Amino acid sequence: MLKKSLATIGLSSALLAAGLLGAPAANAAGYDGTDPVSTGCVSGAYAVQSWKFQKGEGLAELVYSPRCGTNWVNVYGYLPGQNYWAVIQVPSTTKSAIAMTAGVSSEHSAQVTAPGNTCVEVTWGHRVPDTGLVGGGTARIGSC
Repeated sequence: MLKKSLATIGLSSALLAAGLLGAPAANAAGYDGTDPVSTGCVSGAYAVQSWKFQKGEGLAELVYSPRCGTNWVNVYGYLPGQNYWAVIQVPSTTKSAIAMTAGVSSEHSAQVTAPGNTCVEVTWGHRVPDTGLVGGGTARIGSC
């Protein structure tokens, strides 16, 4: 029994090394919903595009990681008393993530798997409490 188990492990290892069994489950599942910092996906990542909120009171930014094939959004608030948000979604799937922050601070969303030139949609906005939406917009980036 032990010889058979060792033979099976040896064969599985050889097939995996040859690329015939595919990637381990953790890699196959992708990075959807994970943190770009803790996964190391921020290494080599870059801002694809950014959008200023009304009067430059904040910034939303789309970030891409070629290492992980993921995107996420950063949101930066520059004024106290305001709420800032950005949402990223992949229109061809149900994948989405949101970043929200208040006042003078910043936040990033979880990441969504969207390798290469995959179409992503970013919606951003900010509002002053009790007065409603002050500014925002939507953009599609990639092969849409």
